[in-house]
Amino acid sequence: MVKAMIAFILISNAYTSEFNQRGVVLVLEAPLFHSPNKDARVVQYLRKGDFFYIHPSEFNESEYDGLRETIPDTKVTKYNSEFNKANPDLFLGKARVDQTVDYGDYIRTRDRRGHDAYILREHTKVFYKSKSELSQNSFQKDETDYRLEEPLLQDHPFIRETGYKTIFTVGLGPQNENHYEYSSNIESKGYSFRKDIALTWLKHWKKNSFSQKLFYGFSGVVSSATSEVNFSSFNAIENYLKIGIGPTLFYSHWSNRNYAISSSASLIINFWDQVDLSINNKSTGVTEDVLFSKFSFDPRYSLTIHRKNLYKDIGVVFGAHLLFFLPSDYSAETNTNQKVLFPNKNFSKQFSTELNIFFGFQSSLE
Repeated sequence: MVKAMIAFILISNAYTSEFNQRGVVLVLEAPLFHSPNKDARVVQYLRKGDFFYIHPSEFNESEYDGLRETIPDTKVTKYNSEFNKANPDLFLGKARVDQTVDYGDYIRTRDRRGHDAYILREHTKVFYKSKSELSQNSFQKDETDYRLEEPLLQDHPFIRETGYKTIFTVGLGPQNENHYEYSSNIESKGYSFRKDIALTWLKHWKKNSFSQKLFYGFSGVVSSATSEVNFSSFNAIENYLKIGIGPTLFYSHWSNRNYAISSSASLIINFWDQVDLSINNKSTGVTEDVLFSKFSFDPRYSLTIHRKNLYKDIGVVFGAHLLFFLPSDYSAETNTNQKVLFPNKNFSKQFSTELNIFFGFQSSLE
């Protein structure tokens, strides 16, 4: 009986005297886990030098574990009642005589909300105030320390923004209704969509105060469209083809990690702007072709939404082009004997606009 009471006193004294024992964090950033498992949810982070409280069972002497069964339950209940009455609402709530609990690589503590949490033993130093302090394992390298020592090496593998980007788009939209000046009144019309392919190369405008948002470069555009015009005695098909290149200004209005919204303005110089006019005489079945051409300028404004980095540095873009067609005159490049079908060697097109929806890809260059 005396031996059991001595064991009870030793266990009780260990529990009460070490109730507020602490440890200190040794690594830069130590996670507190919801359960003693590395795959468990992280509930809080402690920084290097932070102190944390430790569950008293960490300080119990395992040599007394087997003696707990020899202590009468009435004495344990009485002790717990007296202890809780003298020390209400302490760190771990209601007290009890604890046996040693081994959490392996983890130490039981509590997070800022007062819930149980577990910290890796290798991230800490525990103040046992006994020879146990000498047996604590010290880490060789702080795996949580993400900081870089300075000065950095010359060949440090930074990912640098080059300031270059390319944009490739395919567009589609309804075309305008300007036609050749025929000798007869039009009975019906048919249209295809205007199709264009554009390739844009851009670079940061570093001398500008908005250098991180403003780019300059060049755009190359190939566009085509077809119109079918029907008359009482003949049918006509107008095939338009434009190939041009010109300067572009590009501005990024808003951006986050995954998306960006931007706009651009271009002035496309069409060095190839031709209309192939083909007329079929219904009565004779004869088809006559005449080629018209000109040198032209087409301004365009674009609004772009960019979904970034779907595959490495390549993202998807989609948006709309607003196309402006300035007044211009086409001249015939080939001759014809069908004066009735082709009464004019020149024809004019008035100012018009078109809205073109596009889809494509954008990439940054290394």
